[in-house]
Amino acid sequence: MSIETECDAIRLAAKLLHKAASHIGVLKAIDWCPDVAERFFASGAHELPRPAYTPSDPGSSQVALAELRSVKIGHPVIAAWVERQAEAIGNAAMMMANALASSKMIRLKRDARSIRAPCSLC
Repeated sequence: MSIETECDAIRLAAKLLHKAASHIGVLKAIDWCPDVAERFFASGAHELPRPAYTPSDPGSSQVALAELRSVKIGHPVIAAWVERQAEAIGNAAMMMANALASSKMIRLKRDARSIRAPCSLC
């Protein structure tokens, strides 16, 4: 593999890693919108708010990572580094999707327990 081809492959890998990582937004996903934070502190900050979080879709990250798998990098150290970064980004994307979906399920279960069905024996 020529040096120019290797450099092109590394540049493409970097672009795909960036594309995959830019869709995750770990801190953005758990950030409170300004009005939630304002109400929290205005009320004396006694009870944490329960903002609604939007589940993350790992699909666009997975597409970029799938494309990255076809990029062939000849230098073993760089290839191993790219592979580790891709694995970390893929894990973070799945973690965010699962964590936010799980928190929604926990909230639904808690809400369901608070609603008691009418029972003639109670």
